[in-house]
Amino acid sequence: MSLVWKPKTGQLQSRPRVLVIADSGESGEWLMREVLVPQGLISEAARPDSPAADVIVVDITQMQGLSLAGLKSRRERGDTAPAIVLAARLSPEAARDLFRLGVRDFLIKPYRPEALIESILAVQREALVTQSARQALPKLQSSVELLRRQNEEYRVLLEAGRVLAQSRDLDTFLRQAVEAAAYLAKAEDTSMYLVEPGSGELFLRASREAPEDRVVLQRVAVSDSFLTHVLRSGQPVVRQPSASEGRFKVKTAYMVQSLINVPIISEARVVGVIGIYNRSAAQGFGEHHLILLRGLAFYMGQALQHILPPARPAQPAQLRERPSAVVGEVVGPEFQRASANWQPRLMPCSSWRPIRLIARACFGYGRSFNPSSS
Repeated sequence: MSLVWKPKTGQLQSRPRVLVIADSGESGEWLMREVLVPQGLISEAARPDSPAADVIVVDITQMQGLSLAGLKSRRERGDTAPAIVLAARLSPEAARDLFRLGVRDFLIKPYRPEALIESILAVQREALVTQSARQALPKLQSSVELLRRQNEEYRVLLEAGRVLAQSRDLDTFLRQAVEAAAYLAKAEDTSMYLVEPGSGELFLRASREAPEDRVVLQRVAVSDSFLTHVLRSGQPVVRQPSASEGRFKVKTAYMVQSLINVPIISEARVVGVIGIYNRSAAQGFGEHHLILLRGLAFYMGQALQHILPPARPAQPAQLRERPSAVVGEVVGPEFQRASANWQPRLMPCSSWRPIRLIARACFGYGRSFNPSSS
């Protein structure tokens, strides 16, 4: 079988460049002329100014003096290429230096030329794998840190859901909900809106705006096209920073660069909206923020079943209706996967009343949420 260098299909390994360090000039010339060059390898004799190669081959023919002096000199200059040593025998002192000098293989003379070529290719392959692993390490560490952060956020989300489910006072609930949304989304500003029972008007009930670290309770009527769209469609609205459009107006004439507004649904009706906002152009929101906010909005809807009065004003549109038009930039393609996971699925049935009665009788559909039973 021929061992002439020939890359396989799809193989990333490039043709290795070999630097030969020999204590005998004739031995080094013979090695390059008779073994390396015929096998298609690029090789040259080592000089003090030789650039780093893929593999270093150290040919030792004399036992007098420092047989590894040439390799030691290159290591001192910062050359980290893997090395292969060819020798009939080595002194004990030289043998101890092999691993310290980055020697990856040792061939005893006489050796087969094919064995040397195999060793060169294997050593280069190992070096490429090691280099790739070192380059991938920072990315892997970053992914691990991201996963750790997200796990902590999901833990906080579950804890926030447990706390909200136990709330019975509206003011306490508003403070806890806004604090949880601000912490999870790392947003500059967070606001919570509730639909007024009876009138159906939307009011800003609580907000937290940077650099303040406290939640302000209030009752201010708002007129916002983004919020109106969320109330009518039952779908979230996402708006990202835009260099061309700049800042836009929301809630009470407030200027922001990006936002996410998510409906709060309680007992099959939209009862409010939780919104997060950033005023800085450099800060946008991603799919992960949307997932967290939708999860928190679910827990808010469960908690509001115990807090809001039982009045149920008629909604202007079906909650499960998909909007045919959008306001601003509504949930773009990068958010479709997150939104799809939360879409309610309708059964092909002409009447829902019999199904609801059966579900209520068998499974307690519509009863209050009990976190201890989950």
